[in-house]
Amino acid sequence: MKVAIRADAGLHMGAGHLMRCLTLAEALRAEGATVRFFCREHKGQRHDLLRGRGFDVVSVGAGVDELPQGGDELLPPHANWLGGSWTEDVAALESGNDLLIVDHYALDAKFERAMREKVRRVMVIDDLCDRDHDADLLLDQGLGRTAAAYRGRVAVDCSVLVGTHYALLRPEFLAARQTALERRMSVTGIEHLLVTMGGMDMGNLTGRVLAGLDGASLRKLTVVMGSTAPHLEKVRETVAGFACATEFLVDCEEMAEVMTEADAAIGAVGATSWERCCLGLPTLGIVAADNQREAAENLAAAGAIVGPVDAREMTAALAGFLAMPQGRYQALSTAAANVCDGAGVERVMTEIRELFR
Repeated sequence: MKVAIRADAGLHMGAGHLMRCLTLAEALRAEGATVRFFCREHKGQRHDLLRGRGFDVVSVGAGVDELPQGGDELLPPHANWLGGSWTEDVAALESGNDLLIVDHYALDAKFERAMREKVRRVMVIDDLCDRDHDADLLLDQGLGRTAAAYRGRVAVDCSVLVGTHYALLRPEFLAARQTALERRMSVTGIEHLLVTMGGMDMGNLTGRVLAGLDGASLRKLTVVMGSTAPHLEKVRETVAGFACATEFLVDCEEMAEVMTEADAAIGAVGATSWERCCLGLPTLGIVAADNQREAAENLAAAGAIVGPVDAREMTAALAGFLAMPQGRYQALSTAAANVCDGAGVERVMTEIRELFR
């Protein structure tokens, strides 16, 4: 099987779309598929990561910071994230692929329909449910999403997969789940704290968290950032100034191990939410972008995070979070673990196989 994946990473969109596609790409390759990524050259792109994992990356073109909306057609709400015209993407993607996977807020049914002449099947990964799609298979791994939400946005014969049951987590999270959940049961206080605000952290939320943690009684502090984060070196210096044992990880490849060893996390409510839930890691959930708010509110309603908290509320929330009683801690861990079991990749792979039966 030949698979093309259209996804991007960049300073303005983060790396979550690319990372979950990479997880799916590795599962497809393990079954003999040839997978190629098609990406734009945005600031903060992670083509090095894809190539380092052995995947070909084809440049769709240069990315720009903003594409003005308007014109003769109705564009998706996030069209300015594309960095060019969707027709350029159609021209850049090669013919002869069995499956096209599209994970991009700036692309919709127009692009997918045009690609039908070049591919046998189309799969879309979405979170927002804010535009129409022309797909054979649609995945929305958001908590609380229902298939009914996509009624009228996809064809009646499109298979719609919704919910964290299908979350695309790397196999190591499922492998670490039991150990992590058993460890949570013995935690009597938060001594080892993980801070992870996503790969890019354009607003330097990590720095704001660290400022709020100044003077906190911790045994160990672990901070994770991406190598393309604009505030990377400033945060590195701040971490080095903490009195407790510190660990500063860049482009961390062992997040399952890191999350297992931590007692709790302060994290943006993005793609890593499902990883933290899988491992039952109690989290103070920070809303880093407007499109994260729905997920954050659903996680809070499920009892799986403390919050959601906006950046301006962060400092006030930190002390209460670190001082939570053990009963509250255990309830958070259990609720989080119930949100996501880590086995979503195989469930999605089963549905992809069905497309070609």
